[in-house]
Amino acid sequence: MSSTPNTSQQPINRRLVTSVVTLSLWRWRQQWLLLMMICIGMIAAVTIVCTIPLLSSTMQTAALRNVLRATPDSPEVSLRVQVAGLSTQSIEQTYQLASTPLQQHVATYMNGLPRLDFQTPLSSIFSPEPPASSDRLGIYGTSMDKAASHVMLVQGRLPQPTSTDAEIAVTPETAQLLKLHVGSKLVLNWTIYTGPAGHSVSPSPIPIPIYLQFSMHVVGMFNVRAGDPYWHGYNFLPYAPDTGCCTQYTVLSSQQNFFAVLDQLTSSHGVSQVFFFDQSYLFWYYQLATSRITITQLNDLISQLATTQAKIADTYNDPYIAYQPPYIQKVDIFGAVIHIPGVPSILETFRSKLAVVQIPIVILALEIIALILLFVGMMTLLLVDRQADTIALIRSWGASGGQVFGAFMSQSIILSLIALIIGPLLAVASVWAIACCCLCVFYNRSIVASSSSRCGKCYLECSSASSTEYQMVCHWRRYCSDCHNGVFPLPGITCRCLVHSKSGLPVCAPPILAATQS
Repeated sequence: MSSTPNTSQQPINRRLVTSVVTLSLWRWRQQWLLLMMICIGMIAAVTIVCTIPLLSSTMQTAALRNVLRATPDSPEVSLRVQVAGLSTQSIEQTYQLASTPLQQHVATYMNGLPRLDFQTPLSSIFSPEPPASSDRLGIYGTSMDKAASHVMLVQGRLPQPTSTDAEIAVTPETAQLLKLHVGSKLVLNWTIYTGPAGHSVSPSPIPIPIYLQFSMHVVGMFNVRAGDPYWHGYNFLPYAPDTGCCTQYTVLSSQQNFFAVLDQLTSSHGVSQVFFFDQSYLFWYYQLATSRITITQLNDLISQLATTQAKIADTYNDPYIAYQPPYIQKVDIFGAVIHIPGVPSILETFRSKLAVVQIPIVILALEIIALILLFVGMMTLLLVDRQADTIALIRSWGASGGQVFGAFMSQSIILSLIALIIGPLLAVASVWAIACCCLCVFYNRSIVASSSSRCGKCYLECSSASSTEYQMVCHWRRYCSDCHNGVFPLPGITCRCLVHSKSGLPVCAPPILAATQS
C-alpha cells in the first residue's frame, strides 16, 4: 500500500523565520523610540569599555616616550670598545663583532646606524715644545658633518674628511699653551708596533717597535658649549690631573681623515693596524627609536637589553679574544636605559612606578564596567517589563514561545552588532581627540621652551617662501609625527607640524587642516 505525500505542509524552518522577521519588524515600528534609546546606551557602553584600555595604553606610551626624551642622552645606548690598534679595516671588523649582540636583540628598537667616535692614547709632543716635557696629547675624532652644529668656530675651519694630510682643530686654551695658530704644525712622538703590544702582548712573537713623528696641521680653533650632550663630557680643554704629573691635551680631528692617514701608515710600514702600547677607544652611540616604542614593548625591551648586556659580558670576558684579530681588548655597554648592578635603568624605574599607578586604574576600570553591566541589566528588565502586555497579545494571536523568543533575540543581535561596529570607532575617535588636546599642547610647549631660536630661524625661512597663515616647518615635523602617529598606535592618522605666521610658534595642525596645506 503506497502513501501519498502531504504537499500542503510548509517547511517548519521557513515558517519560523518568516514569522520571526514579521514580529521583529512589527516591534520595530511599535517601539522604535525605546529601541533607539537602548541602542544608544549600548553604543555608549561599548565606547566606554573600549576607550578605557586604549586611552590607558596611549597615556602610558606617551609617558614612556617622555621618559626616553627627558634628556638628550636618555634614549642613547653606548658601546665602548678598547682595541690594540686602529685602521679602517680593523674598525669595520670590530664593529661587526662587537655590535652583533645589539643587532640580534635590539635592532628593531634602534633608530638607524650608530655614530662612531674614537680616542687615541696619549702621546708625547715633539713640536712645538710643550710647557713641560711630560705633557701628553690625545686625539679625539668624530664625523665633522654631525659635529659642525655642536662647535663654535673661533678661527679657521674644521678638519676636512677628504684632506690628504692629518688635520686637527684646537681650543684657544690649548693653542695658547702650546703656542699654536691656524696654519701651524703639531708633531707627536709616536711609538707604534708591528703587532699588539702593551696589555695584549703574547709571549711570542714579540712585536717590534717603530719610532716615528706624526705631523698634524692646525686648521681651526673652536669651543664647545658647556654641557653639550653630543661630546659626552669632553670639553677639549687642557687638563691637569690631581697628581700634578703633567698636562693632558685633546685635539679634534675628522674620523675619515684620520683613518685615511693611518691607512697610509699601515701600507708604508707593512702592518695590518697602527698598534699603540696603550689601548685606543672606539665609541658607537646608538639611539632608540622612541617614536616606535609602545608600552606593550616595555618588558621585551628591558629583557632584550639585559640579554645583550649579558652576552657582551660573557663573550668579551674571555682573555683569548684579545689575541685574535681584530684584537678587541674589552667591550662595555652603558647608558641610561642599561641596568647597572645596584642602579636600575630609567626603563626599570618607569616600570616599577607604572605597576603602582596601574592599581587604581584597574580598580576604576572594573567599577566602570560593573556600572555598565548594571545599566545593561536594568535596560533589559525595563524592556521586558514594558513588553509584557505585547508578549501576552502576541501569544494570544497564536505565536509560539520560540517565535516570541526569536523576535526578541533578533532585535538584540541587531542592536549588539550596531553597538560593536560604532562603539570601537567612537572609542578611537575619543582617544584621538583626548590625545590631541593633552599631548600636542605638551609637545608644543616643550619644543618652544627648548628650541625657540631654531623655531624663529625656521619661521623666517618658511615665511619667505609662502604667505599662508600656517607654514610648514621641517624641523618640527618629527615632533608632530610622534604626537599623532607615534604616541598612540592609531592607524591612518597623519599630521603636519606647522608654525603660525603671526606668532612664530609651532602648532600641531588637525589632520583636516594638515591635508589642505602644501
